[in-house]
Amino acid sequence: MNSRMYVMSAAAAAAVFGVALAPFGAAAHGAREVAGGKFEMVVGFLDEPVYAGDKSGLDLKVSYAPQGLATPEDGDHEEGGAPVTGLEETLKAEVIFGEQTLDLPLSAAWDEEGVYHSWFFPSQAGDYTFHISGTIDGVAIDESFTSTKDGFGAVRDPLPVTFPAASASREAANADIFGGLAGIPGLGVAATTGGAALLYNRKRGA
Repeated sequence: MNSRMYVMSAAAAAAVFGVALAPFGAAAHGAREVAGGKFEMVVGFLDEPVYAGDKSGLDLKVSYAPQGLATPEDGDHEEGGAPVTGLEETLKAEVIFGEQTLDLPLSAAWDEEGVYHSWFFPSQAGDYTFHISGTIDGVAIDESFTSTKDGFGAVRDPLPVTFPAASASREAANADIFGGLAGIPGLGVAATTGGAALLYNRKRGA
C-alpha cells in the first residue's frame, strides 16, 4: 500500500471510529457561581454519559469562589477554589424529570473534599434537573441545574449502542423451528402436530 492510500485508509478509519465512539464522549458538568459569587457549584451526572437504566446519580462539587472569602471559624480567607466540606448536613438535593421528583440524600465523597454524591437509576432518556437548596456557611442556596448541550448531558437512549441485539421471543423462535421442519418432506405433518401440542401444553401450564 502506497503512502497516499495508507493516509486515506487511516483517515477513513478515524472517521468511522469517531462516529462509533461519539456516544461515549467526554463527560460534561454545569458550573456557576452562586450566593453573589461567594461559592462555585459544579453539577452533573455520575459517570457521564448516562444511558437510561444505568446506575448513576448526582455529582456535586462545591468550592469557595476564586477570590476567596472569610471562613466563619477563624475569619481568614480561604485559598481560592478551596473545597467546602460538611454540606451533606446543610444542603438538600432532588432530581426532577417532567412532573416527577425524587429526594437525593447527599453523601460526602470519601476520596475528594467538597464533592457530594447521591445515587439513583435514571429510567428514561431525556433532560433531568437537579435542584439544590439549603445553606452554605449560613448563606441561603436555592439553585437548579438542567441538562443542556453546554452543561451536563441528558440521559441517552441505550438502543443505538445496545449489543448484542435483543433476541426474538421464545414463541417466535419456536415458530421458526417448526416452519423449517415443515419444509422437509415427511416431517411437515409431524412438525405441525408437535408444534401445536407443545403450544397447547404451554398454554395449559401457564
